[in-house]
Amino acid sequence: MLQYHNKAHLLNIPSWNWKEGDDAICLAELKLGFIAQSCLAQGLSTMLANLFSMRSFI
Repeated sequence: MLQYHNKAHLLNIPSWNWKEGDDAICLAELKLGFIAQSCLAQGLSTMLANLFSMRSFI
């Protein structure tokens, strides 16, 4: 997980190759994407919050 301004530095890493499946997740893009999706599907943000906060009681 990266901050947005660090994504540009990935191209300088010799072993980094997005064509072979390397991928990066930007926290700001992820958060804004969830906000955008919750505008389209009401209740999505609640469902995601419940999924991320679930704990197993064993």
